[in-house]
Amino acid sequence: STSLFEEVSLKLLTQHLILSKPNKEVLSIKSYNELQTIVPKEIKKLVVKGNFAKTYSNLNKYITHDDKNFIYSLMNHSHKYYSIQAISNLKAERLSNSDLIKLSYESEDAGVCFNTVKFATEVFIEKYSGIKVSQSSSAVEYFEAKLREIAIKLDVAEQKLLDFNIDNEVINYYEQTEQVTTQQEKIEVRLQEVKMEFEASQAVLEKLENEVEKRYNINLRNNTILSIREQLVALNEAITSIELDVNNPNRNKLPELRKKRNKVENSLENKIDSMNIFDSKSQGIESQRLLLEWLDAVKNNENYNALYKSMKIRLIEFMKQFKRYAPLGATIKRIEREIDVYEREYLNTLHHLGLARQNQQSIDMRSNMNVLDVPK
Repeated sequence: STSLFEEVSLKLLTQHLILSKPNKEVLSIKSYNELQTIVPKEIKKLVVKGNFAKTYSNLNKYITHDDKNFIYSLMNHSHKYYSIQAISNLKAERLSNSDLIKLSYESEDAGVCFNTVKFATEVFIEKYSGIKVSQSSSAVEYFEAKLREIAIKLDVAEQKLLDFNIDNEVINYYEQTEQVTTQQEKIEVRLQEVKMEFEASQAVLEKLENEVEKRYNINLRNNTILSIREQLVALNEAITSIELDVNNPNRNKLPELRKKRNKVENSLENKIDSMNIFDSKSQGIESQRLLLEWLDAVKNNENYNALYKSMKIRLIEFMKQFKRYAPLGATIKRIEREIDVYEREYLNTLHHLGLARQNQQSIDMRSNMNVLDVPK
């Protein structure tokens, strides 16, 4: 390439300018004297004797694309050593089908000929390695940048899911939904059973009340009895509500509530015992038996009534919870799909990054070209 010829030209010129005296392995006496004659003072000021790298840098900075520029003129006109035209006569030949390349060059000056091949070899290896490594490095850098970009998106999506779960008090949506559904089904089955038991106890109570009223003309729905029954209903509902909810904060109040219920039941029992309105002993015993049966039926009925009400309330609460989980599921699944896409993209990019790094290592090894047979 032209850039290779230009670099070889500048390296040759640098090598020749830093010479303090002719050196046949670098430049003949005749060629040295000719160079000293044509080089202007401004160029000689750029030369740092004994320092190839510094001199090369100074000369390289000096070059401008102008025919009046000394170095540019040397390269682009017909100088026998430094022109691109002269150096382009360098020949590259592949030896058979091997990985070996032979470089050859002709010049009237042995030192120039030798160093042209030497510099061409160095520049070629440097440029070849640079191109290959640059290509592989670009691929690695691309996948590394892509990986960082996807990692950020993945973190954002995962944080979004975490924040959503915290805001909606979700620990494990699928397990919680399954538990709610299972408990709802159990409550519905139990509710039907309690309903049947309540209706049966209600029928027994009504039958006993009708029998007592017809046979003995006793009013079991007077204000005093109804007031006591209302107290019993309230206590039963409070007790049942706490018993059904294991997480109820008022569970420590259960003993006190049960004690109050026993007191109210005793109060109702005393009220029934006081209904001694019959003179006949046998009639009194029979009525007392029916009243006691009625009292047991009242207790049983009120218990089932309280349980039935609490179960219905609990079912309503579970239905609310179930309805709350339904829209949450759609959002959670959408975020999870987003996370899944980023995870698969991340793993795929990571895979390609691994391949790019592997290829980079392979290229680094292949681009490490060596000079098998040095210039002569």
